Amino acid sequence: MENEKYPMCHLYAQKDWANDGHIIANKEGLERLRDLINLALKKGFGRAVFWPSDMEGYELYIACVSKNDINLIELPYTSDDCPDSGEMNKMYNLFPKKVYELRK
Repeated sequence: MENEKYPMCHLYAQKDWANDGHIIANKEGLERLRDLINLALKKGFGRAVFWPSDMEGYELYIACVSKNDINLIELPYTSDDCPDSGEMNKMYNLFPKKVYELRK
C-alpha cells in the first residue's frame, strides 16, 4: 500500500491551556483538509475520511459555528489536570444527524 496516495493527517490536541496544537499531513491530507474546511464554511458542517500513518482510517468532522455556540461547548484540552467544563455542551451535540460528506 502506497501511503502517499492517501490523504494522511495526524491531529495533535492541546494538552492544556496555552499548549500548542499540531496538524501534520502529507500534501493530499492538507488539500483534503482545506477542501473540508471550505465545505464547512459553505454548508456549516462537513466530514471526510483521513488516515494516520498506521492506515487506521478515521472520519474528521468540522463545524462552522457562531461565537455564541463556540462559547457554550466544552474545552478541547486532553489533560486530566484541566478543569472540567461542567455543564457545557459536548462538542458532538453541535452536529446534525446528516453532515455533508466530502468525497474525492
